[in-house]
Amino acid sequence: MPGRSWWARRTSTSSPGASPARTRTVRRTHEGTYPANAASYSAGVRRKPDDAAGIGHRDYRRAVEELSAVRAAFFAKMAGIDVLITPTLGGPAPRAGCDEAAVRGEVGRITAVVSALGLPALAIGDLQLVGRSESAVLRAGLCREARGGTVPAPR
Repeated sequence: MPGRSWWARRTSTSSPGASPARTRTVRRTHEGTYPANAASYSAGVRRKPDDAAGIGHRDYRRAVEELSAVRAAFFAKMAGIDVLITPTLGGPAPRAGCDEAAVRGEVGRITAVVSALGLPALAIGDLQLVGRSESAVLRAGLCREARGGTVPAPR
């Protein structure tokens, strides 16, 4: 498949800009509620906004610019392709109650990049549909459902 190695490189946990931009966005999203309610967040979730405190504006802007360039390259590689099917998880599903921060990088390495790039996506069980548009992704999901695609039961 002609862009396969490109996609594999982009799904590593060290994708350009993904971590600083995503982490800082998490902090900004929760800044109105997090400080007063920090104790109600799990330790793994608390680490996200706490880690973002050290990301300055310059690093954030650079990360956003890198993500924009990667997003444009993704769409260029997707020319003529409406939907890309990927695994949802980058590894085995973690056990309930595990330290989320300890498994976040490996387990979320695919969905995190898709999310950081702002790409339309739909996770159905162990598959993730990623596309050029929300309508293309939703159409593909409806087709899977109409053909009897099922979502596996949780373990």
